[in-house]
Amino acid sequence: MPIPPEVAFDRYFRGLNLAQQKIYEGKFDIEKLAPGPFRELLLRLQSALNLALANERNVPEHRDHPPFHVDYIRSAEMNALAFRHEGYSFIGLTIRLIEKAGQLCSRLCNSADLLSALGLTLTQEVSEEFGALLLKILIFFVVSHEYTHIVHGHPLSEATDSQPINEILFENRVGSLGEQTMEADADSYAIYHIMENWIRGVERSPSISLLKMDGASMDDQDELLFACIVVAIGAYFVLHPIPQLDSKNVYCFKHPPHPVRLDSLMDTAIGWCQQNRPGLEGRMRPERFNSLLSIVASLVWGFDELKSQHWKSQVAFLQTPEGASYVAGLRRSKNEYRASL
Repeated sequence: MPIPPEVAFDRYFRGLNLAQQKIYEGKFDIEKLAPGPFRELLLRLQSALNLALANERNVPEHRDHPPFHVDYIRSAEMNALAFRHEGYSFIGLTIRLIEKAGQLCSRLCNSADLLSALGLTLTQEVSEEFGALLLKILIFFVVSHEYTHIVHGHPLSEATDSQPINEILFENRVGSLGEQTMEADADSYAIYHIMENWIRGVERSPSISLLKMDGASMDDQDELLFACIVVAIGAYFVLHPIPQLDSKNVYCFKHPPHPVRLDSLMDTAIGWCQQNRPGLEGRMRPERFNSLLSIVASLVWGFDELKSQHWKSQVAFLQTPEGASYVAGLRRSKNEYRASL
């Protein structure tokens, strides 16, 4: 009889070294939570994610992999992991990540400025549904990113088990351009799935109904959904720590700098529009994107001027010859990797 995925998931963490076990304590048992909104949220998200992954299609460039299972990790860290163990491809989300994402989306959906910028009705009902939509997009993006690590063979694809790939947690180990290439690839494939599912897939109709935009034109609906995607994922990236950059350390992080990730995501999103919704890219011009991101950043950072300065410093470095060379090299490396799949 096959091992239930929940058991194998928990066993994986119990087999980690003691230092890692202090960070990741094992499977989080939802059933031990008292009935309430948070418990229902966890169950609803997990059910939707596992259903989506159970229906994954065969794609020629995907590497062979065991079936997927998404579960929650007991941890005080905000992180997401991808790994394979005992015949399963696992995606683990820490409870802290869900809590922080929920707090973030609550802050966003209660902003009159943001709702007005999106053309949404300023009512309590629309605000709450908007927050739920942002949270779902954010979590689906994170899971799609981790999913890519597995299906594109980023871990040791021929091994039965693999070390976890961290999405957020900063480690002492120095990264490389090769690791950043895998992260950029995961971002691009994830945003492609988000655009596909929300703008012309199964998430479109319920999202439009929840936001009370059924009477809008299809073009206006498309623009709204695209803007919601920008807000959710933009907030996710500006939430992260923002290190200072220079011509040496920019190659040594495990993930590309967040302005680079956002630019790369937008390139993929615009490409998706040009292929599937010609004209939609014209409704998300740089000035529209920057306006939305500015509102989001002010809500995420609050009055922390230091974070704003660090972000501007990163952008300034990336516009120097050394920064531009790094960005071009990362783009070239990602394109070469995608061509090899």
